[in-house]
Amino acid sequence: MIGTIKKIIENKITIIKLNAIDKMSKNASSTVHSVLLVLMLIMFVVFLNVSALFVIDYFMHSLMYSSLIITGFYLLLILILVFAKKSIVGMFQDIFIPIFSKKILKDESKKKTKTA
Repeated sequence: MIGTIKKIIENKITIIKLNAIDKMSKNASSTVHSVLLVLMLIMFVVFLNVSALFVIDYFMHSLMYSSLIITGFYLLLILILVFAKKSIVGMFQDIFIPIFSKKILKDESKKKTKTA
């Protein structure tokens, strides 16, 4: 009887460890994917900016003014992000709360059905 209880407890511990390994590997894979995606996005933006710089230079015939226009565009974006922080954060919270709550509640319901 005691041996059976020990085996059940050991099996539960093994299941918990395997679930933790599964979640960690999913998180690590997701992180690697996100980092690669961000790097590719940065490369895309850099080449897009260089292309825009040459297009503006073609029309203005001045690389310096073209650079100032591109820089001014990014300065304007930064100012918008700084001054509209509350509304932007609120917008993303409205987007992420349903996504996270579905994921968490789905995980909890799976745990309840496994233990039942």
